[in-house]
Amino acid sequence: MQPLLEGVLRDWLSARLEVTGRSRASFLRSGDRVTVKPADADRLSLGDVVVFIAGGQALTVHRIVGWSGEAIRPRGDMARQEDAPLARHEVLGVVTRVEREGRRLRLGLGPERSFIARLSRLGAFARLARICRCGSVAR
Repeated sequence: MQPLLEGVLRDWLSARLEVTGRSRASFLRSGDRVTVKPADADRLSLGDVVVFIAGGQALTVHRIVGWSGEAIRPRGDMARQEDAPLARHEVLGVVTRVEREGRRLRLGLGPERSFIARLSRLGAFARLARICRCGSVAR
C-alpha cells in the first residue's frame, strides 16, 4: 500500500485512507476516513495534519507541531512524545478532509489547527487523557 500511495501523491493525485490507531484521538479516530492531497513542501504550516512514512516502514498521520531549522516536528495529538524530525520532502501529503461515520468533520483542520498544534506540542491532550482515564477508574 505504501509504494502505491506514495506514487499517487507524488503524481499530484488525492487519495482517501482509513486511519487506525489512537495517537491522534480525539481529532482523528480509528475508522475515520481522511482525504490526503499531495504536499507542497514550501507551503506546510504549523498544525497541518500530514502523512509520512515513519522509520521507513509505517504510514503515519500526525500533526506538525513545530520546526527544528528546516526539519518538521510531527506528533500525534495524543502521543506522549514527538516523532523524529522530518525533512519537508519526506511528507507525502496533507489531510484536507476527515469523515467519521459518513459525516464530514471540520474541527482540527481549519484556523484552529495552529492552536491545537501548540497544545499538542506541550502534551496537553495526552495529559488530559491520562487524567480522564484515572478519573474513570476511581469512580
